[in-house]
Amino acid sequence: MKRKNTRFILQKIAGLLAIVLISTFGITSWVSAEQKYYAKDGFYLGLTVPYNTIDGDFDGKTFEVGEEEINIVPDIESNFGLGITLGGRFGKGAFELSYLRSSHDATWLGANFDVDYNLVNLDGKYYFLADKPMQPYLLLGLCLPWLVVKDGSANVDGDVDDATYTGIGLNVGGGIAYYFHPQVSINAGIVYRWIGYRHLSGVSESGSLDETLNGSGLNYIVGMTFTF
Repeated sequence: MKRKNTRFILQKIAGLLAIVLISTFGITSWVSAEQKYYAKDGFYLGLTVPYNTIDGDFDGKTFEVGEEEINIVPDIESNFGLGITLGGRFGKGAFELSYLRSSHDATWLGANFDVDYNLVNLDGKYYFLADKPMQPYLLLGLCLPWLVVKDGSANVDGDVDDATYTGIGLNVGGGIAYYFHPQVSINAGIVYRWIGYRHLSGVSESGSLDETLNGSGLNYIVGMTFTF
């Protein structure tokens, strides 16, 4: 008796699963046919190669003064970096959470320094020609940067440590994505980042800056994504 009941229940479950799967695939096919979007909807992972530029107040001539220390504001050379992206594509739109990092040579009053540049970005994208493999897009988002100047902070006792600047910024840009498969794309774009650094951590103290330090710059990006 128990075996018959179990078999009956399993048959019912299998039948319901078949109905759900058929309905799901049917709806998906109808939506795809109706919307005619080329790229597959869903979440994706991406690898990014940025070319980062830091301009604004980073001129290699000024410094920030604390009660017991000075922190340099170097002139930073542009450089390539690496990044990883987690995003979601839905029709003509997408959202992305990314982390980018690059290392830079810098100078301050003729002295050489090393700089680590880090960015966490939350961006939205809108794609044109979404029914084609080649899709131009616009980008708008926010970024949380932190910039570390190696040995860029010194106090009156002669101690030296890194100077770390943190802030917030706005990303505005655009580019082109090419889907040579609905799940795989390569892309290239240009993003201008308006960045204001409001906090500084140095060798002996940490706190808000009296004035916002401008670290804006133009950035170039190439990358590749894979949709699950």
